[in-house]
Amino acid sequence: MKHNLYNSKFLKTFALSTVLGLSLANIANAAEALSVNLQAKQIVTENGKQVLKTVNRAKSGDVIQYQAIYRNNIQKPMTDLALTLPVPANMVYVSSSSPAPTQASLDGKKFENLPILRKVNGKIVEVPASQYRAVRWIVKTLPAQQSTTVSLNAKVQ
Repeated sequence: MKHNLYNSKFLKTFALSTVLGLSLANIANAAEALSVNLQAKQIVTENGKQVLKTVNRAKSGDVIQYQAIYRNNIQKPMTDLALTLPVPANMVYVSSSSPAPTQASLDGKKFENLPILRKVNGKIVEVPASQYRAVRWIVKTLPAQQSTTVSLNAKVQ
C-alpha cells in the first residue's frame, strides 16, 4: 500500500503544532513572523551511503525524513520557541532526529522531557521511541532574520 506523505490531517496538525509552539501573543501575526518550509524525502542507500531522494508517495518499510526549516521574519529575536513535528499517521518514529529533540508526546498533546519514563511492573522503563506521536525542540533564541532546521525520521507501517 502506498501512502501520501502530505495528507491533509498531517498538514493541519503540523500547522497547528507550529503555531501553538510560538510564544507570540498575536496568532494572526505569528504566521508572518515565523514561517516554515516542510519537506519530505526518502532515505535510501546508494553506493553504501545514505542519501535523501525526493518522494511524494512511500510504501511500507520506507523511511522518510521530514525536515522543517523555521525562519524568523521579524527584526527582533524570538525566544522560547517550541518547534513541534507530529509523526504522521501510519508511520512510526525511528528515534532519529536532528538536532536531538528535547521533548516528545505519546498522544500529540502532552509533551514530556526525554527520555519518557513509565513504571511497568514496579520498574522504571523507557518508553520506546516508536510510540512517540510528536517530537519537540525548545529553541531558546532564534535571531532576527535567521533560520533553524529540525528533522525527524519515520518509517511507513
